[in-house]
Amino acid sequence: MRLLVASLESPTPVVNGASLRLFHLLEELRRRHDIHVVCYGRTLDLDGVDGTVLEPPPPASLTTRLLRGTRSLVSSPALAQETRSGPLNAAAAELGRSGRFDVAHLSGAATAVLSESLTDLPSLWDTIDAWHLSRAEEARADPFPRSVLRRAGSLSIRRFEREALKRADVTTATSEADRAALLDVSPSARVEVVPNGVDTEYFAPLAAPDGAQPVIAFHGNFAYSPNADAARFLALDVLPRVATEVPDATLRLIGRNPPDNVQALAGPRVEITGEVADVRPVLAAATVVACAMRTGTGIKNKLLEAAALGLPIVATPEAVGDLELRDGEQLLVRDGPEAIADAIVELLGSPTRREQLGLAARAAVVDRWTWPRAASSFEALYDAISRA
Repeated sequence: MRLLVASLESPTPVVNGASLRLFHLLEELRRRHDIHVVCYGRTLDLDGVDGTVLEPPPPASLTTRLLRGTRSLVSSPALAQETRSGPLNAAAAELGRSGRFDVAHLSGAATAVLSESLTDLPSLWDTIDAWHLSRAEEARADPFPRSVLRRAGSLSIRRFEREALKRADVTTATSEADRAALLDVSPSARVEVVPNGVDTEYFAPLAAPDGAQPVIAFHGNFAYSPNADAARFLALDVLPRVATEVPDATLRLIGRNPPDNVQALAGPRVEITGEVADVRPVLAAATVVACAMRTGTGIKNKLLEAAALGLPIVATPEAVGDLELRDGEQLLVRDGPEAIADAIVELLGSPTRREQLGLAARAAVVDRWTWPRAASSFEALYDAISRA
């Protein structure tokens, strides 16, 4: 099949959850399909994948940002307005008119506007997360006044999603919660769940250092406010409770873009690594992974990666979400600082229990959450909408 794939950012390098999903899907799909990617970015480093890589547009002026913000009150969100008027839309439209493609795959929420120019192609809109739900979850994690601004923007996003869902032949999301949120916006839309996978060969168990100090780890992109909220929750509410039982326990926060309120946590018992070249050995050196998300949407790649590494995990219900990982069998699911701290203390004191949970978590991931499985789901949807 001939696929036209559009994204606001290149899948290479991988810098966030959206580029991670697109990169691994293209790695699988390129084996069986002719693919052309149109995106903003600097490079497209995927063998066998053609591309039109556009220079990212310069930052908009203050006047333009204010104008878009005002328009968003009665029209599309500012990012959708920018995408509609930008070079990506023009390039995608030209490619769509060429007659070279069978299906358009639109990756990311704002790319839905491109379907307005791709009327001759069946379109799959991979929104990944329900945008309005994601914005609401970020608002829960953000401080005032940003939280108020995010909530105000959700009405514009819902209007945008309603129209986008009507245009797309099929829409995909990573979780049942996101699917339900989209169907609440447009009950007649066709929305399917295609979960993320994890590269289980790359994220394979590594030997942990012997006799290491007890370390609790959490990793993610801290520019995403729910991750920053989880980091602060672990450092300020959970770690002190753990320390009453395990005084030498430390917390390691791993990932790029830590904001000031995360960097301020650094101290003798809290390590802020910043971005690391390879997260695997840094994670594997931890004793326990604590995925203490209290807000957020979609599927948690950080949870799949830790599970694939065979690490013992304590996670909140919000972090587990729709993942079929069972409490007490593949990880420990706890809510609230005291219960999370107690579970961490339990695992810090039991190497056998840590090994048992880690092995079971990896087995579950290998069985259920792989990129070949995700790619196969997309291929079935491409076939269905192209035939229709």
